[in-house]
Amino acid sequence: MSKVLIIDDHPDTIYLLQNYLEREKYTVLTRDNGASGIEAALEEVPDVIIMDVMMDGMSGIEACKTLSNSFTTSHIPVIIMTAKADFDSMKEAFESGAVDFVKKPFIRADILVKVHAALRLSAAQKIRKEYETLKESADAFLLEQEKIIQTLTAVSLTVTSVKRNVLQSGSAQPGVIQKLETIEAAVHEINDSLHKIKKILH
Repeated sequence: MSKVLIIDDHPDTIYLLQNYLEREKYTVLTRDNGASGIEAALEEVPDVIIMDVMMDGMSGIEACKTLSNSFTTSHIPVIIMTAKADFDSMKEAFESGAVDFVKKPFIRADILVKVHAALRLSAAQKIRKEYETLKESADAFLLEQEKIIQTLTAVSLTVTSVKRNVLQSGSAQPGVIQKLETIEAAVHEINDSLHKIKKILH
């Protein structure tokens, strides 16, 4: 079930929006100021946030900027509510990180359409965030893998050198060459497996 966070300092607006959304089976969270709204967003990570611009204390624009700059909440679509619909107000809302806006007074159909569109965007953003997280993990793994490959290469060269020196000296202990060759084979096998994994991740 999709989760929507409403941030507004007007109880009547919260009640109206909550009623609209709960009738559509959304899980609704509410907060009455920007600071507590940010805390709720960080803790609950909702799918969509609907937020008023004009609030006591932190404004909706300031709160939106904070959410947009947080790794935890930057993917959450924010719909800004405003009584103004002039170009400068809309520009400020979008520049703060909002994906849409609703002009007050609003109608039920407008809210539901915009929330539905934001949810589709939210799903896409989640996929992108998961991809970026996986890519970061894969890049870190590849970096460590390269270090292991370099170490194994050094081990292989050392073993080859030792084996050559032992053979040249003519004083090889029984089984020493065999043990060195076993180490060589193991190193080669591990190295080969790591290269295969590297190709898959690329």
